[in-house]
Amino acid sequence: MAIKFENPKEYIAELIGTMVLVATGTIIGSVWGAGMTTAFGFAITFVVLIYIAGKVCNCHFNPIITLSMFISKRISATDTLWYVLAQIIGGLVGGLFALFMMTQEFGNANVVLYGPSFGGDYVRTFEVCGAFILEFLFALVLVSVVLRATQSSKIDLKSGAIVSFAMFALIWFGSAMTRTALNPAESIADAFAMMFSGIGDARFQPIKQLWLFILAPVLGAAVGSILYLFLESGDVDIAKYAAAIKKAKPVKKEKPAEEAPAEEAPAEEAEEEASEEVSEEEASEGSAEEVSEETADEPVEEAAEEAPAEEPAEKPAEAETVADSEPVSEEKKE
Repeated sequence: MAIKFENPKEYIAELIGTMVLVATGTIIGSVWGAGMTTAFGFAITFVVLIYIAGKVCNCHFNPIITLSMFISKRISATDTLWYVLAQIIGGLVGGLFALFMMTQEFGNANVVLYGPSFGGDYVRTFEVCGAFILEFLFALVLVSVVLRATQSSKIDLKSGAIVSFAMFALIWFGSAMTRTALNPAESIADAFAMMFSGIGDARFQPIKQLWLFILAPVLGAAVGSILYLFLESGDVDIAKYAAAIKKAKPVKKEKPAEEAPAEEAPAEEAEEEASEEVSEEEASEGSAEEVSEETADEPVEEAAEEAPAEEPAEKPAEAETVADSEPVSEEKKE
């Protein structure tokens, strides 16, 4: 099956939006450190991007959000592939831009980008088990909020405000533990950009730990999407199943009774025929009245037409009398 490039505008918008989100969040987090300011930076940037690109794309800007939309059957596999690819590319560009800006301000030897890490050499964070559980649970919560707030694959301003609030709370709580953004595109971008920093061997730590910040959020998003679908359509009430079975039994026995309306069809047809006959009679009466009116008008018109025709008939008569009279007078003269 060929992969089609169906919605280029949407893919480009997702690329640019993810680039801006990653660059802004990374710069704010690198300057201010983990905490409320960084969480607010990610959240407010997300809302602004929805306002700007809301008419062009679905405004995911996050691979786990796109994955949740695919699992919940709101977006096609082709769009999912291109969305995720665009988000990763946009994140990489945004991460390199953040590194460039930070280098211009602080120098390459002192740049430590805000990026995911656990048990770090330069940041005190959770160990691997705690970091995995935290990323898994927070991604599950974020995806559940996204699917609940939206009714389609698109995140608009109303649902985006709810999602951004959840993002703000989760990043605020998790930033001090794993320096997370709950966004694999941001994790990949920051880990890649950190390799070009000049802080020594610690610059390779994020790329070594990147597997956790991809695997845990993806699993959390998948489980959260499946859980959402189950809660929306699943039913664990045994009493309802029993009631449904009881109601289903008499339906099979009453099948002949359902054919009763078919017997009433002749009566309905008779009524329809009667109404048709009445309408035909009315139509015939109407036509008769029209004919009578037309015939009533015809004599008047004929009389009016015959009246001038009689006048020329009288003139020849007069001419004949004159002609007859003339020879008589001549004979007298002779």
